Amino acid sequence: MSKAKMAVLAVVAIAAALGLMAQLGPGQGRGPGAGAGPGGQGARMYNPQTVQTVSGEVASVEKTEGKRPGVYGVRISVKSGGETLAVSLGPSSFLEAAGLRISAGDKVTVTGSRITLKGQPLMLAAGITKGDKAVKLRDASGVPLWSRGAK
Repeated sequence: MSKAKMAVLAVVAIAAALGLMAQLGPGQGRGPGAGAGPGGQGARMYNPQTVQTVSGEVASVEKTEGKRPGVYGVRISVKSGGETLAVSLGPSSFLEAAGLRISAGDKVTVTGSRITLKGQPLMLAAGITKGDKAVKLRDASGVPLWSRGAK
């Protein structure tokens, strides 16, 4: 095969790969990078264009084990209108340091990016309010405030 044909094939392959990446949603197809830091999965999946606010009653609170031992994330289910939405808040240690305790039955207002993960709706919370306590969790671009890269 001539060098010219090889160059054309290389350009076509690169263009095809870029086209595929453009079709994938935020956080998809970007390798294994887990975690919620600036390069982590949570920050990549957060989409400022899908930000909305939901108010309702907490149906359940779940601690999820993180990638590092002893690190737990908090996920709540919020009943709002006719649906129950899973909401990922962040590390339990961050929420505790902010003085926020969430229990089933609490009334909350959550603002965040609504995404679909594994075929299920999920909100990546940017902020949560319970009573007169408001806690900011992410910056406007979705970088978690508990990560080292947050400003």
